[in-house]
Amino acid sequence: MSAYVFNLTPDLERIIAHTKERPATSRVAYEGNKIGEDSLWLVKDSGAYLMTATTERLTKPKSPRAVVVYADGMTPDDGHIGGDDFAVNVPLEWFTDAIKQKHTVFVITITSNRIRFQSK
Repeated sequence: MSAYVFNLTPDLERIIAHTKERPATSRVAYEGNKIGEDSLWLVKDSGAYLMTATTERLTKPKSPRAVVVYADGMTPDDGHIGGDDFAVNVPLEWFTDAIKQKHTVFVITITSNRIRFQSK
C-alpha cells in the first residue's frame, strides 16, 4: 500500500480548472483512449505527482514541460522513490467535492486492487 499526500496549491488549482474547462477529454493512462469521466493522472516515476489527463496538455508558461504537483516528500530530489512506474486515473469529482467542503489536503492511497481518496 502506498499513500500520497497533496496540498491544494495554485498549480493544483490550475490543473483542476484546466480539466474542468475541457469536459469529456480525459484519457486512460498509457492508452490514450478517452474515458467517461473527467480525471487527473496520479503518476509515479522519478517522483509522484498529479497532472491533467486531458487531451490538451497544460504546460508551464514559455515551456513545453507539463504542470505537475508533487506529493509531499515525493519529488525527484527526495531520492527515495523506488518500485514500478505507474499512472492511474483519479476522478476529478473527488477533488472538486473536497474543495467545496473547504478541504485543502488530499490523500490518495493505492493498494493492489483499490484507490482510496481522503481529504481534510
